[in-house]
Amino acid sequence: MASQIKTILDTFQQQALIIAEEVYKAGYTGLGIQEETITDSLLNRIQYEHKENFATRKFTRKEEGNISGADWLWCIGEPGAWITFAIQAKIANMNTGRVNFLHYHHGDQYSLLINFAKQFHFIPKYTIYSMVDDEIELFSRSVPELSNKPAKLWSLAAISPIYIKQLLSPKEKHISNVLQFAVPWDYVFCEEITESTRIARVIAGNLESVYWAFENEHRRRHRQKLKYGFKQINWENPQPLRLVSESMPLPVLYLMTQKRFAHKVPISNVSVFSKSPALETIKIELAKIEGSKVWRNFPLLFERKIEKMQDHNRFYMLPDGRW
Repeated sequence: MASQIKTILDTFQQQALIIAEEVYKAGYTGLGIQEETITDSLLNRIQYEHKENFATRKFTRKEEGNISGADWLWCIGEPGAWITFAIQAKIANMNTGRVNFLHYHHGDQYSLLINFAKQFHFIPKYTIYSMVDDEIELFSRSVPELSNKPAKLWSLAAISPIYIKQLLSPKEKHISNVLQFAVPWDYVFCEEITESTRIARVIAGNLESVYWAFENEHRRRHRQKLKYGFKQINWENPQPLRLVSESMPLPVLYLMTQKRFAHKVPISNVSVFSKSPALETIKIELAKIEGSKVWRNFPLLFERKIEKMQDHNRFYMLPDGRW
């Protein structure tokens, strides 16, 4: 297990450097590059380098409905502990240094992402593709857990939606502002792993270890009262340990296993990463629930839920509280 995690840690470190170079070249030539292109390349490389442990289903434009505010759904873990991220990707324009379209469609995309995550108990994250060097000062680089990491690793970074919510002006959208409370994606896997360790809990623990440093620095800057706990989940910045699930979330299992759908799929890509072969792990998770009333009813419930998501952003819980 330790070697597998070390390998994917290396993968994300390498991908950060590759993305930094791609973003730089796109700015230098003036030809630009789309975040969809970088996301596709990133998923292809992870799939190639982790053939057994990573599985992705990519939906066609005909199958997909842009109603979730997310580009990529990533479920990580093994039977007994799973953590799932709903990811919206954005790319920096290195000629201006700004991350454009953070509030796409007047903020509708942001709202969709939060509601999608809340509805299914996912963790919403923006992933920023950019090129970062030592000249960019970031609060996150001063946090002890991240202080020894090279600046370029922030070229592939994850950030909670709440930290970009108020970045409205062109100046505020500069990467030096956008990435203040971001973590490099490789940091998610930076921890010693043993055979008995649940990878989902390690990931949640890593993110949790910087959670309050980010939250309270953000509050200081906005002259808000400091906090050290929330009674309810803050869906714009949920605490990761509260969203580790025992079973693979039903939407992930459903989207990964069904051959066809009677509705538009709310996302472009769905991925599963596990310490065991991913496809075998999906079969194990399916066997746990296949044949149950919950699973038999889920396709229709999911279809209704998608329809409700399209209908004025009204959201309804499934009857048994499962996702």
